[in-house]
Amino acid sequence: MLKSQLKIRNLEIAYVYLRQDKDPSQTRLFLHGWGLRIEAFEKLLVALSADYPVIAIDLPGFGQSSEPYFWGYEAYAQFVSDFLEALKLPKVHLVGQSMGGGIALATAALFPDKVSSVALMNSAGIPMRDGQPSAINRLQELWAQGFDRHIWQAFVVNGAKHFKSLTRSVSVPVKHDIRPLLPKIRAPVLLAWGDCDKMLPIQFAYEMAALIPKAKVATISGGYHEWGLVQPEIFCSLAKQFDASLQKHSPPHTEPDSKT
Repeated sequence: MLKSQLKIRNLEIAYVYLRQDKDPSQTRLFLHGWGLRIEAFEKLLVALSADYPVIAIDLPGFGQSSEPYFWGYEAYAQFVSDFLEALKLPKVHLVGQSMGGGIALATAALFPDKVSSVALMNSAGIPMRDGQPSAINRLQELWAQGFDRHIWQAFVVNGAKHFKSLTRSVSVPVKHDIRPLLPKIRAPVLLAWGDCDKMLPIQFAYEMAALIPKAKVATISGGYHEWGLVQPEIFCSLAKQFDASLQKHSPPHTEPDSKT
C-alpha cells in the first residue's frame, strides 16, 4: 500500500489514507495490534474503504514509523490525538485490533470530543492472567486460523527493524490495565470477539462491556486472535450493522425555525 509520511513530536509516522472523497465525518481510523503493521490488514482496510474514508497508521515503533519514546495506553492515546490534529480531523470513528484496541479505548476515554464511535477486534486492555498461552500455543493458534503470510511478514520486518520496540512494547498488551479508564468512555463501543482466542479470551469482552456505558459484544464463532485479518468481510458486516444502529439512535435532524 502506498504510504504517506507525517512528523509528529519528532517521530516520522507512516500512514495510508483511503477514499478521501467520501464523507469525512465517517472517517475510520484504524490502529493495528502489537507486532503488526498496515500491510497485514490491507484486505480489511480496502474492504472498509468501500463504505468509509479509512486511515491506518503504522504505530510508533512498527512498520515504517519511528521508534517511540513513550509506552502505555495513555501515551499512545495522546499520540493519536496529536495525529488527528495534524491531519485537521476534528472527530473520527476508531477501529482497533488487539493492542490497537486498547489504544482506541484510551483515546475515547481521554479525548471524548474526538471520537464518534469505537469498533474493536479482540481488544487488549486487561492484563493477561496466569495460564495464558505460551509461544507454542500462539503458533498453533496462528496456524489454526489459516496461514496468512502478512502476519509472518509483519513480525519478520518489525523484528529486524524494531527489535527494541517489540521487546519493550509487549508489556503494554500483556501487563497494562485499561479498566480504570473504561467508565469515562462516552462513545458507543462494539467489542467484536473471536471465541477461540487463547491470548485474550472472550471473557475479557464481557468484563470490558460491564464497565463501558454504551458497549455491545458480538461473538465470532470459531474466530481466533486475528480473525478480522483473515475474515475481513465478517468485521465489515458487523461494522455496517453497528453504524446503522448508531444512525438509528442518533437525534433526528431538525431545521431551525424561520421567521417571516
